[in-house]
Amino acid sequence: MTTISHDPADLDDAARRAGASADTLTELAGTVPIADPGMYGLLISQAAGHAEPAASTANRRIVTALGTTTDAVGAALTASAEAYRQVAQAAVDLSGQVSAEVGGGR
Repeated sequence: MTTISHDPADLDDAARRAGASADTLTELAGTVPIADPGMYGLLISQAAGHAEPAASTANRRIVTALGTTTDAVGAALTASAEAYRQVAQAAVDLSGQVSAEVGGGR
């Protein structure tokens, strides 16, 4: 049987890193340039006139979505760390109760 254990402090650290990455991705989304269709020359620039701005907008949305998703992963890691802490505390509390019952309240 495989045993899985996690240190809540490691989960907190991963959450902080995810948050920093999410911030960076959000900033990067604003730096995606809108390509100049004129770079293709007169013949193709007319066709690229709609495609290039749309592609740039789509790229911005993808990077923004990555930032949002990364932020959500960070929040889930934080929640997971807190859940581990709560379970550990509940085990300590229960152990104390069992010990008191078995020991006759001594």
